[in-house]
Amino acid sequence: MLNKIILYCRALHKGELLKRIEYKLKDIFKYFYIRNFFTNKDVECVFRNIEIDIPNLNYEKHDYYYVFNKKINYNDIKQNLLYSNNFWRKENLSYYDDVKIVWENNRMQFLLPIAMKYKTTKNPYYKELIMDTLDFWEEKNKFEYGINWTNNLEVAVRAINIALCLIILQDKKLNEKYSSLLYLHALYIYNEINYSKYCIPNNHLIGEATALLFLSNVLNTKKQTKWQKRAIKIIKENIDIIDEDGLSKENSFSYQFFVTKMYILALSFIDDEESFRVINKKILKSLEFLKLIIINEKKILNYGDNDDAYLFSVYEDYNLARDIIIYYNFFFKREFVEETKIIKELLNSFKKKIVYGIYKNKDYFFNKSIFVYKWGNNLLFFNAKNIEGHAHNDSLSLNLIVDGREVLVDSGTYSYNISKKKRDYYTSRQAHNTILFEANNAKRVGTFRWYNLYNSFLKDINVTENIIAIKGIIENVCERKIIINKKKKEIKIYDKSLTKNFLIKDNWIVNEAYLKDKKLYSKNIIFEFSCPKISTKIVNISDRYLCERKINNYYTEYAESLNTKITI
Repeated sequence: MLNKIILYCRALHKGELLKRIEYKLKDIFKYFYIRNFFTNKDVECVFRNIEIDIPNLNYEKHDYYYVFNKKINYNDIKQNLLYSNNFWRKENLSYYDDVKIVWENNRMQFLLPIAMKYKTTKNPYYKELIMDTLDFWEEKNKFEYGINWTNNLEVAVRAINIALCLIILQDKKLNEKYSSLLYLHALYIYNEINYSKYCIPNNHLIGEATALLFLSNVLNTKKQTKWQKRAIKIIKENIDIIDEDGLSKENSFSYQFFVTKMYILALSFIDDEESFRVINKKILKSLEFLKLIIINEKKILNYGDNDDAYLFSVYEDYNLARDIIIYYNFFFKREFVEETKIIKELLNSFKKKIVYGIYKNKDYFFNKSIFVYKWGNNLLFFNAKNIEGHAHNDSLSLNLIVDGREVLVDSGTYSYNISKKKRDYYTSRQAHNTILFEANNAKRVGTFRWYNLYNSFLKDINVTENIIAIKGIIENVCERKIIINKKKKEIKIYDKSLTKNFLIKDNWIVNEAYLKDKKLYSKNIIFEFSCPKISTKIVNISDRYLCERKINNYYTEYAESLNTKITI
């Protein structure tokens, strides 16, 4: 027990422990109740009438949307907007099987497609549906009461979607009607953003700052100046969440684009030229990398947590890979579709001129922690990044795509809250194509925190016309060397222990595979191992959040070294 407490404290962010103690003391003295009681909820606030040219949406003629693969008809929206009457500080998140399902519905991201349908068809049904939904939500979710006020990022995402919806509708009466609702969202974000600054300094903090900056520019109120100052200060102080190579420090490709889109929205409202330039550059670097890890233009490589999250979309059938392509084309090819036309209009409205990237068809990426090689419709991903944030315990793991088909598969995420046992599995080394050993190189503390025990990194890359060779190391534990022979169409993997007499295993999660004559076949892909024994068992993988399927997991045991050849 004491060891767990020590590990947890070591996993906390700088200043987090003091912030948590501060909030406990405030709870004791009823600070949050008192603050809520004295909040002036009848505020003088006006939503600005922003004149932008709204494009017509080529929409599907159906009246439903999806949340985690669950189809929700427009007529059923309200019954899926779950709520409660507890004060937000009294909410017990463990009461909900997966609280993310509740929050996802209450982000109200369905508003934008409905608003676009109204602008395209002029059918009053869609406008009335938006009003009915917002009225219902406002009635059932009094300020700071209920599950939908417990997470500041969820408040921020909802506020962004409501505000964008009003901008699309361009109705002065609706702007006036819902300006107070947005004011309360902005007030809550402002009040709680410093908690995120110390306790959740990642996508949560950037999303909250983006929403606060957005609202400070579209709401005319006495508080808008101080909202804007706090938002810009936080964005500037945390600009390195995407590093100079264009990689997210949260170690998740899904969350990387989540933050990238926050930056894209924030561009319209950033006046400081230096901050604008830096963020613009980060967006280009991030999109350039993310474009590499798209499979068949339909999905992205699973790396770290992937919960299908997104900030906003005018499309009902949201697709992360398509969204990356849309914004890549916007920033690198100056191609505009419905959503990027709206972003361009916002930029123009606030007199912001983005810098466009230069289109280069890159085939590989390498830095000290990640290697990606893409040739034709094939892709190899090799990861040796230190484990933190939304990462999984997968240093030295491989993903392989051949002819657009996943061969070496990452197990995915499944869920954050439904089962601790499942969360432990999906974040473990056993759920990835990597080297297993007696002790994990990092320990997970809670749902998202890690305490690193060993460093990992890539080194010694060598690239010629026909050969790419690269080595990954977990210090004092093991190493993996990969040699890609383009001419022979084969990949050789050399694994070895860095400690004598240290039993380790290789883990292989292979799609549609079978064993024959001590070789592993996945359609026309052949795996050959230098060890005589290959064991197998059936495991679960999760291609999408809250979805599971069965697959064969193969592993090979060895004392000091193992060679593997993959012929493609």
